[in-house]
Amino acid sequence: FDRHYARGLNWYRSMMPKALEGQIVMEKTPRYFVTVDTPQRVHSMSPDVKLIVVVRDPVTRAISDYTQIISKAPNIPSFESLAFKNHTTGLIDSLWSPLWIGLYAQHMEHWL
Repeated sequence: FDRHYARGLNWYRSMMPKALEGQIVMEKTPRYFVTVDTPQRVHSMSPDVKLIVVVRDPVTRAISDYTQIISKAPNIPSFESLAFKNHTTGLIDSLWSPLWIGLYAQHMEHWL
């Protein structure tokens, strides 16, 4: 429902595993939750769809995200220097992606 959306619903469904009658297939792409266009796309596909949102503690989620980043780019600044706009005042950079994704209430508004 994000970067491959243009490929269409049939392509998306073809990517799902086969299920027996009575089984439920679940999707767990975290990026969908924070992509602004996704709620309307999901609704267009199936207006009666039922969703289960599972979120992780936002602090441990941000740290995990950062560890993934440094595994690919080990020379980036420390977590603390990226997370804070100003260390003296403690002002947090909520636009830094690992923190922004954890603003669950903000993202949930798009789904309601």
